[in-house]
Amino acid sequence: MIILAYGKYICGNHNNLRACLLVSQRSNFGILIHTHYLANERTLLSYIRTFLALAGFGILLIKYETTNISTIIGILLIVIAATLLTIGILRFF
Repeated sequence: MIILAYGKYICGNHNNLRACLLVSQRSNFGILIHTHYLANERTLLSYIRTFLALAGFGILLIKYETTNISTIIGILLIVIAATLLTIGILRFF
């Protein structure tokens, strides 16, 4: 349930006051839009962090391991990381 009134609390499905936002009369609900943008930005940053971890581990496997299976796993990790980054960017925009 969302209460959209000036000077009232905007709550999601919880009645927890820490999870609620107080909308002032001058904000014109800009804080709600800004909050959604920041949440989307945090999600994109987590996609980027996952990409860096997987790609880095893939490069590490390719560079420092000499067996063929580790090279294949490294290339596969890099491809998966690139796919995840693409999905994250498409979800953000």
